[in-house]
Amino acid sequence: MECNVSELVKRGHEQVDELKSSCGAVDVRDVAQLISDLATQLDVQLARSNVLAAENAGIKAAIDATIRWQQSTDPENVESVRMLVDVKTPAIEVILADVMAQGVEMFAKEMHADISGDDAREFAAQLRKGAAS
Repeated sequence: MECNVSELVKRGHEQVDELKSSCGAVDVRDVAQLISDLATQLDVQLARSNVLAAENAGIKAAIDATIRWQQSTDPENVESVRMLVDVKTPAIEVILADVMAQGVEMFAKEMHADISGDDAREFAAQLRKGAAS
């Protein structure tokens, strides 16, 4: 089913309203399809944000390399270059931290020892918390 995110959000709110008022008279197949569509769109949005985060990380690496080069060739003016390219991207930092945390959670899921899995999940939570602060 082809739907955009806005339409899925609208349908989701409509289904919630219907569920609240109908006390069970909702077609479960419609709800299941909506949940499936929402999950698909979330996957798409996650993939897009991961690509943007990776591109942003590449740009930041290029900027850092430029600053290091400037510092090695003209250390007196490196601060002016650093100020020109000092871009703050807190939203991207949160996305990157979430991607890293997801990787840790995937690792934790594969671990069969509960202690290692718990430690990995705790570390993933710390990654997310650190980016948000």
